Amino acid sequence: MVGELYWIRTRYSWPRKPGRVIYSSNGCHLAAGLLSGGVQQYDAATGEPSQALPNSTSEVISIAYSPDGCQIAIFAKSDDIRIYNTKEGTTNYSHHGHAEIVTSAAFSPCGQWIATGSMDKTVRLWETQSGILVKILRGHDITVAAVIFSLIRGEIASASPDGTIRLWAVGANDRHTVLCSESCRITNIAFSPDGQQIATIDPFNSVRLLSVRTKECHHTLLDVCEAEYVAYSSCGEWIATAGKQWARLWNYTPDPGLQEWRSVTVIDGFVANITGIAWRPHTLELATACLDESFRVWKVQKDLNEVVVQLLWSFGSSVLNASGAMITDVVGLDTISRRFLKQRGAIDGSTLTDE
Repeated sequence: MVGELYWIRTRYSWPRKPGRVIYSSNGCHLAAGLLSGGVQQYDAATGEPSQALPNSTSEVISIAYSPDGCQIAIFAKSDDIRIYNTKEGTTNYSHHGHAEIVTSAAFSPCGQWIATGSMDKTVRLWETQSGILVKILRGHDITVAAVIFSLIRGEIASASPDGTIRLWAVGANDRHTVLCSESCRITNIAFSPDGQQIATIDPFNSVRLLSVRTKECHHTLLDVCEAEYVAYSSCGEWIATAGKQWARLWNYTPDPGLQEWRSVTVIDGFVANITGIAWRPHTLELATACLDESFRVWKVQKDLNEVVVQLLWSFGSSVLNASGAMITDVVGLDTISRRFLKQRGAIDGSTLTDE
């Protein structure tokens, strides 16, 4: 049923944590995992808390929504994964089978399967409704750091600090194409919406975009800020990277003579390290989760050659909100501080522009 398609060899010592924030597929809900245990759901538009999902273990590592939004998978520092009913807040069942801590999980686009990765070196495929184990995928030498599904093609991609990415296909007619990149040292991965490329982060701060069709790295996004997380927007024209106390946005230029990704802006001013990023489907809104259990949603607007990012709502630690404030005739305000205020809703009424 499931067969290995490819592997990419690199070097890395330990997996990065998957993100602790995710949107439902319809973009109506935002779920955020808490270090203290449990998951809080929010109305994605207003930021109003909706359903709290308890968890018996501490420090939620990662979460995943089912395609219909009716279930959410939660896993913490344990060898099982709990599946909750998002409307009733009750536990449907728990997956038991991994020999060590579960590190990542993902629902298939059809909603029929859940793939999980673990420190026991395996990827496991489960039936969503029954929780029955369907297949154990072996091949990684050490921890499986992340698993993701392609939204279009249906493959499972798994990454490990053993230096490999492996792509597995669900179905009877497995394809056997091979994609490889000798220079890609992976710490995190993301599929593009069309399933044609995979974004990878290496420990030397570059994001590499690997083409599934040509089997080559066709873009390298150089980032000097130690990126740990990467996410595509649902339109495929934006990439967000994050690490430490910043997030960077990249935009694709589709001009026939100049097809490239450009770094267009940085979101800064965080007081704690970022622990996850996610794009809201069908709109240019971005959610960030931080180590201090604060969660923020940002609106991205592109006006000619300028990209403006503004804070829409936040939850958790207090965040400066400068909505309605006017920046004018200010002496000694540097470019970074000016950008910080504009992100929080201030209006730049001066004649100065950001660099």
